[in-house]
Amino acid sequence: MKRINRWQRTAALVGVVAMVATACGGSDADSSDGDTSTEDGAGEEAAAAAGSCDDPGEVLEEITVGINNPNYATQLAVVMADERGYFADEGIQDVEIIETDEYIAGLIGGSLFIAQGDSDVTFGSAEASGEDLRYLGTYRNGEYQIMGVAPGVESPQDLVGQPVTGGDLEGRNTALMSKYLTELGVDPEEVEFVPMGGNSDARLQAVMEGTVQAASLFPRHRVPLEEAGGSFMYEEFEVNPQEGVIAMGETVDTECATVTAFLTATLRARQDMYDFSQAEENLQLMRDRGFEIPDYFAELYQVEVEQVGIDAGFDPAEMDELVAEQIELGNLPEGMDWRQYVDLGPLHAAQESLDIELHPADLDG
Repeated sequence: MKRINRWQRTAALVGVVAMVATACGGSDADSSDGDTSTEDGAGEEAAAAAGSCDDPGEVLEEITVGINNPNYATQLAVVMADERGYFADEGIQDVEIIETDEYIAGLIGGSLFIAQGDSDVTFGSAEASGEDLRYLGTYRNGEYQIMGVAPGVESPQDLVGQPVTGGDLEGRNTALMSKYLTELGVDPEEVEFVPMGGNSDARLQAVMEGTVQAASLFPRHRVPLEEAGGSFMYEEFEVNPQEGVIAMGETVDTECATVTAFLTATLRARQDMYDFSQAEENLQLMRDRGFEIPDYFAELYQVEVEQVGIDAGFDPAEMDELVAEQIELGNLPEGMDWRQYVDLGPLHAAQESLDIELHPADLDG
């Protein structure tokens, strides 16, 4: 039985949040000197543990899963695994989903058993905090890179001197906006980047209202934006291991059977997701669970699913590129070795149990 809660941040987590806050906030004197070690050797322990599951333990009947996005496609694998009995088949009887941006704090504080979240945030948080966070595989392994523009914007040059946003000024979406503008022939220095809180839906609203003239958006925003008179001015798809499945090292080491069971059940669900003949059935399943999916969003089912890694794997070279990009932006420290925070053991066990080719077979690429 799946339950969904919206996280109410508690005082108990404040210290943890502060500890990992530098992970996404750009470089600083303590994290940009190229030293990839941590005081307690957490990264080395994670690397040493990769592939190990010597004492898997019993499968837990109840787990909590942190997910950082209310988008139905982000939660589809977990909900389907529950609805179709895949979790129960593996011994997990009760799965509670907690929607939260503070998934790293939840893992470290023990409120979450496992989580889905941004790859770069995971690596940065592990590096900054010294905590034994382990990246277990991808969720989204591709992304649509889109810039939507406000009504009345007819050409890229119309954006010169105008406010645009990618959300957080130090974030990846803002850097991508600079890329879009450059490829469209506009010098990013000639626009006004403004910060904006909230998620991409808030950016969409700002573009439709003309508060900003352009913003980083997603495929589901096309119809409402066009109905408001705006348009997508830039749109490309790129393979990118942007989101992953994460757990604490202690969880992986002591509850390996449950971590593997979670991955096995959700990998089965991902195979169903990619059977596009089931699209209507899968969408109705999510609606029955309380998700609001407008018709125009439902029409993008295949577009949404194709961003999800069918086997939770990734190309190490693609991860190298993602990390290098974040280092260049100042969001990850120079010389950081993301491989020390990856543990492929549970993923390989899940892939093998489903006769899925090991992907990646190793981290050498």
